[in-house]
Order: sequence, then C-alpha cells, then structure tokens
Amino acid sequence: MFVGAGSEPTRTENALDERVGAMARPCPGGCGPIHYKRRKIMQKWKLLLGSRKFWAAVIGLAFLVIRHFDPTFEVPENETIAFVSVLAAYILGVAVEDGLKANGS
Repeated sequence: MFVGAGSEPTRTENALDERVGAMARPCPGGCGPIHYKRRKIMQKWKLLLGSRKFWAAVIGLAFLVIRHFDPTFEVPENETIAFVSVLAAYILGVAVEDGLKANGS
C-alpha cells in the first residue's frame, strides 16, 4: 500500500495488508492459492466418501428409489418402513458418537 513520504501506516492499514498477504500466501509445499483451494475441496470429498452416515443415507435413498420405480421389486410397506427406520437410527447413532468424540467425552 502506498503511503506518503514520512507518514507511518495506521494500524488499520497494517491489518489490511496482513489479511491480503494471508490470502495470497501459498499453501505448504510451494503450491499456489488455487491449488490450496482444490486440495481443501478434495479433503472434503474424502471425508464425505469415508462417512458412514453418508453411505447409510445413499443406501436408503437407493432402496426407496428402486422400490418406487421398479414394479418387480416387491417389498411390503411395513418392511420398507422398518428398513428406513433402522437406517435413520443408525445415522443418528453415528452422529451422536461423532459428536461425543468431538467434545472429548
């Protein structure tokens, strides 16, 4: 930031320069800011694809879609409700377990 000769930058200007510098700073290993964002996105995808809750939800959704659109897939409604209820209980149980791990309990 250009500052006139002899004048000292204000604290606000210093803070702004630090934030701009932090945004432009490359990630560890010498990669640029764009590569850093891509790496963060890939980390999020890895977490999602490794999530037990995600896969339980995908299985439940696939089951319901197949049951709805395939007339030869004959599963009684009460069994469908039981299956979806078990999946919902599993997802909630895993969520509670993850929450307790995060809190250190």
